Amino acid sequence: MTIKKDSPKKESRGREVWKSLTFSGRLRYLWDYYKLHFVIAAVLLYMAGFTIHGHFTKKEPLLYGAMVNVALSRQLEEQLVDRYLDECSINPAKNPFMLYRNLYLTDDPSSEVFEYVHASQMKILGTINAAEMDFAVLDREAFDAFAQNGFLYDLDKLLDENAADHPDLKKKLSDHLVTNMEIKEDNAKEIALNPSVEYHSVTAEYKMGIDLSSCPVFRDSGFTDPVYLGVISNTPRPGAVLDYLEYLYRDV
Repeated sequence: MTIKKDSPKKESRGREVWKSLTFSGRLRYLWDYYKLHFVIAAVLLYMAGFTIHGHFTKKEPLLYGAMVNVALSRQLEEQLVDRYLDECSINPAKNPFMLYRNLYLTDDPSSEVFEYVHASQMKILGTINAAEMDFAVLDREAFDAFAQNGFLYDLDKLLDENAADHPDLKKKLSDHLVTNMEIKEDNAKEIALNPSVEYHSVTAEYKMGIDLSSCPVFRDSGFTDPVYLGVISNTPRPGAVLDYLEYLYRDV
């Protein structure tokens, strides 16, 4: 099958019509005959621009930290976050240090903040499941809760696995590591249905917290009760967490 080409006479008439059109007329002509091409081109340009913009503006969090039953002063938060970013020459616009504040846990059934506790529980579970919590600063009650649920890393294992990159860190932290207990399984649900059933459980004990009372940043911050740092067991950024611990304990 052959394709018929426009005759020179027809092409000449087309050029004459084009020349006779006003500017707005030419725009209407192009839109009428090439609107589909324009739409496709616009979509492709938008997709390309969106991809390029996303590439250059994408934020990759440096760390995710959580404060659970622990309130920070503005001065302490500056030392924990802003000063660390400054000393590491990290641009927070590209690599933000995300900090979850005002999380509260308690087992006290008479607590007047039950709804707030429930919201905190959902926030903690959601961020841990999404691998968006790398470490948590906890009071004793929260430390026990995180430990029992298996949320915390075995710190001996973590430090040994990364000894090549952090050869002196385990020695610095050895006197400050705290053992706690993970409940791997128990019959708590059975007891809830029948309180007469005797409780039994399968547990494991290992070092899963760092007592921050001797940490230079926390030492003079006015905490009257112990405060602990735990590394979340499913963190995808263990190296970044250990770099941060090097910063916290650099003067120990």
